[in-house]
Parts: sequence; C-alpha cells; structure tokens
Amino acid sequence: MYRILIVDDEYLIRNGLRYAISWRDIGFKVASEAASAEEALYKLENIHVDVVIADIKMPGMNGLDLISIIRKRFPHIKTVIISGFDDFSYSVTAMKMEVHDYILKPINKNTVISTFTALKQKLDDEHQRQGIQQARENAANKLFFQRLLNNDFLNKEEYLEFVDRHGITYPLGECCVIAIRIKQLALMVKEQFNGSRNRLEEALDDNLKKVNRKLGLEQSKSFSVINGDNYSVLATEDIAEELSLQLKEAMSGLAISFDIGIGQPTDDLNYISVSFLQAIEAINENASDKPLYKFTSDTAKKEMDVSRKFYLSKLVIQKIEEGKYEELDSLVATIFEEFEGSDLNIVFNWCVNSIYSIFDYFSLNSFSNKKNFNDFDITVISSDFSINAIKDAYKQKLNKVKEMMNSLHASSAELVVKKACEIANAEYMDAELSLQGIASRLDISYGYLSSVFKQITGENFSVYFTNIRMNHARRLILEGEYKIYEIADRVGYTSARYFTDQFRKQFGVSPSDYRARF
Repeated sequence: MYRILIVDDEYLIRNGLRYAISWRDIGFKVASEAASAEEALYKLENIHVDVVIADIKMPGMNGLDLISIIRKRFPHIKTVIISGFDDFSYSVTAMKMEVHDYILKPINKNTVISTFTALKQKLDDEHQRQGIQQARENAANKLFFQRLLNNDFLNKEEYLEFVDRHGITYPLGECCVIAIRIKQLALMVKEQFNGSRNRLEEALDDNLKKVNRKLGLEQSKSFSVINGDNYSVLATEDIAEELSLQLKEAMSGLAISFDIGIGQPTDDLNYISVSFLQAIEAINENASDKPLYKFTSDTAKKEMDVSRKFYLSKLVIQKIEEGKYEELDSLVATIFEEFEGSDLNIVFNWCVNSIYSIFDYFSLNSFSNKKNFNDFDITVISSDFSINAIKDAYKQKLNKVKEMMNSLHASSAELVVKKACEIANAEYMDAELSLQGIASRLDISYGYLSSVFKQITGENFSVYFTNIRMNHARRLILEGEYKIYEIADRVGYTSARYFTDQFRKQFGVSPSDYRARF
C-alpha cells in the first residue's frame, strides 16, 4: 500500500477525500491529514509518505510553495494538486514542478480514482526499475570491492573510471578493511547452506544491513564480499572498531566460528588491498582470545610484513607514474631503512619483484630484456653481497627506468595525448569508454598513457573526461528536449542517480534545478 498525506485547510474536503474513496481498492492508504502546509512539512519529517495531495489556496504557505519544498527535501514523494482555479498559469507552474496531476474542484470521485490508478501504475513501474537498478548496483559494488581487495586496478585513475562507468558511490575519507575469517568455511557452507556460498553471503549481508541501520550508516555506501575464506567489509576509520564489534555480536546467531581483523586506514582506495593484507596479518599474529584484532606497528614481525612490502612496491610505481623522480631517492632510503636487519635474500627478491612490476606496468620490455635483470645485478653485487650493494643496484635500475620514461615522453607523448583527447571528445557517450581501452587502441601501455596524460594536460583523464560529459549534459539540459535520465544515458552514464550526483558536484545544483534556473 502506498501512503497518502492529504493537505487542505477545509475539513470537509479532507474528510471527503479520506472516506469517499475506497483507497485500499486502488492500492493506497491515507497515512495522515494536515490543515496547512506548515503542518504537512512537520508530518513529512516524522512519517513515511509516498504521495501528497494538496490544495493550492491555503492560508499562509500555499500548495505550490509546499510542493516546491517537497521537491527539494523529499524528492521521492509524488504530488497531486487540487484547486478551484482553472487557471493556465497554475497548471504551467505545477507542470514545471513535475506534479503528477491537477484535479479541479468540485472534486469528482471518478476523477480521483482514475488519477490515482494511473499514479499507482507509475509508482509500481518505478519501484520495479529501482529494484532492478538496486540489484545492479549491489553487483557492481561487490565487483568493485573484490577488485580493490585483489589489487586488480592499476591505479586510482582506473578505479575512478570503473566508478564512473557503474555509478558507484563510495565512502570518502580514511577507510580500512574489516576481514572476518570464517573457520572451516567449505564444511560450514556444505552443512548449513546446502553448498551455496551465495546463501552464506546473503546471510552475512543481511547481518551487515541490520548493523548499518543500528549505527545509522548509508546502505548505498556499504561494501562487502566473500574473498577466499574471508568476509570483508569496507569501513570508514571513525566507525571501524564499533562496526566490527557490532558485526561480531550480530554474527553470533549464525553459528559461525570466526576471527575479525582490522587493517590500517588509507585515504586512497587504490591501497585498500594493503589494508586487507594487514587485517589478515592481524588475525594471523594474534592467538589471544580478543573480540577483534587490529593491525598496528606492533603487529609486524622482525622481517618486514607482506602488506608493507606490497605497499612500498606500489608507492614506487606511483612516484614514477606521477613523474616525481626527485622523490625516489628519499623513498628508496626509507625502504632500505625499514629493511635494515632483514635477510638479504628477502631484500634482493623484493628489489627484483619491484623492477619486474615497473617493467610490466609501463611496458618497458622493448627497451631492455628484463629476464637478464637477475644476472646483471648478481654480477654487480657478487663481490659485496650487502644491503648497501643491493640498494645501489636497485637505484641504478630505477635510474635506467627514468631514462626509458623520459625517452618515451620526448618521442611521442604529445601526439599520444592528442589522440586520446580526440577519442574522448568523439566517443564521450560510450559508457564503456575508458583510458585502458584507449591505451589498447593506441597500442601503448595504460601506465604510460596515464602518466603522460596528467603531465601534459595537468589533470587526470577521469577529470578531463567527466568535464567533457558534464558540458555536453549541460547543453542537452538547456536544449530541453530530453528527460534527465535520457540525458544521463546520452552522455555515457548508466545510472541517472550517479549522473545527478556528478552534475551537482560540477555545477553546484541538480540537473532539474539547473534547467529551472536557466
């Protein structure tokens, strides 16, 4: 049943609308009444309503002013106007406010039934679309989080493109991973969930939803997924510990044996895989009976932990990609200070893997055969297998990388960026267009294109591409030929809600308000 609020200063009108219509027969229920616009706003703050039916002429705030406020504060609510004025100007104003219908007094019962029968069909259709959209958003959120945990995104630029393409809204600020390691997961899935990991994940997701509601957290920004033997949750730093404790309490009713670990926070989701590794390390390194295990600097073993090695390797690539070569020396110094006292073979292997990763990321194999990397460096340091010798060899290799990157930039950077911009401007309406795809078409590495694009244009490709789409969206809004969701589709957004959020960030107002103003 959809819930109605009747707003009219005349008691007889309110009473007649409430009792003269068999609302349940057409799928509605009168939730409440209000004798003024002010009273209506108070009630809307305190009860759930799907439809407001309001008189235009009332003492104080009139019906159109009320609807204007409803559109801003409660955009999901549908509105119907009733009036004794058959005035074209009122009709035009009501249409601009996207009022569903305009009913003239004296009110005809059949007209009301016909109007609300059509409105119910509209609400049903919208709810069905929202259900499908919600399922798509949940699937996209899980895939996004899974790829973050697995370090599948090359850099921040790539995950921002994925976010734009799928209309994902993620939490801002410092975030960390809560990892819930489920003991004997395969056996438990078989015995308690008929062999279905999906059913287990649904049960865990239901628990998370309950906890989110209890803590007043937005469901749309909730990210969770089963990853290996772990159920992982993305949390903002300020609520991570409380959320973990609440999840622990909620999961106790599922007869599941588990441990909970919390990784350290990061303000860049590209490093959330590091937080995940830290959460796992926190569980592995603690044998005491604590409610949860939190990764701290004391968690690490004598040898540098895996998560830290992984983080430093990513950081070296990031500095090269951003062209911040002057910061590499200090970063290398920091890395080797942390390696002090470690097994030299572990240090050497990290250096080899780091260089391999750099060569792969920027596709530098055509400049040098990386298979000879080990032999080259073993020759260099064979007479003095010390941490300083390994450090010097690593720095030499980074200097070689710098020379290769500078050579690439000098020979083709401007032409490559020009072609990338041409593709972006020509194909902005393609929801699947990405920098990764453009790099493949130009037969160059994603890492190289991402690096030179920012250095030449002064901004990331995702920012440049969003600006193109928003400017075209603004043009289409002002032309007035298309609905907002149609404009979203025409400029490459699969989610009208996400498009609206991006438009508001760009121009300070929603697409509807922008159209109304200009």
